[in-house]
Amino acid sequence: MKFKKCLLCLMALPLSFLFADRFGENSNLPTPPPLKDPIVDTSSYKDAYTYQKFTKLLFLPAYGFGYRQRSGHVGFDIAMNVAPYVFLNVVHARVAGLVYLSKLSKTSSPYVGLGAGGFGSYSNTRKKGTFHGGITGDFLIGIENEKGFWEIDIAVSHYLDNNPKHRIFHARTFPFITISKGWRF
Repeated sequence: MKFKKCLLCLMALPLSFLFADRFGENSNLPTPPPLKDPIVDTSSYKDAYTYQKFTKLLFLPAYGFGYRQRSGHVGFDIAMNVAPYVFLNVVHARVAGLVYLSKLSKTSSPYVGLGAGGFGSYSNTRKKGTFHGGITGDFLIGIENEKGFWEIDIAVSHYLDNNPKHRIFHARTFPFITISKGWRF
């Protein structure tokens, strides 16, 4: 084992001289400053914009739009998604409060949020068609920049259908997890 380590060191030694700085050659050039994102004081920062987004839930894509406002480290978001298909039509709307986790930089600003919303879906797979509606609790994780945002929405839903025998709320046993990409406009 010692022999293999020594052999590896001897093989790497000639390569180290290729990547080393040459003594005295670049001594007159100034060293560049380290690269950092410009940081903005967020205590007085305010921003508001409308956006459009493309959402993916399992294999079903949806189109959405909304309004987002930020003041310092907190903000809120109002959004609506629409997914019109031949066999299923879904509308989901939500209101969420957002907390931004870091100071604002031009490249990215991560956030988390909690919200509540409602949804309605109409399915015409049977002869009569069925309506399902309900409420959701949303947990948001995302990252925002000057062009838009990426977001993961984990929503736990309680639903009500139009069957007279089932006029009670049913809790889903699994959360809906959607991934969204939004653009400012």
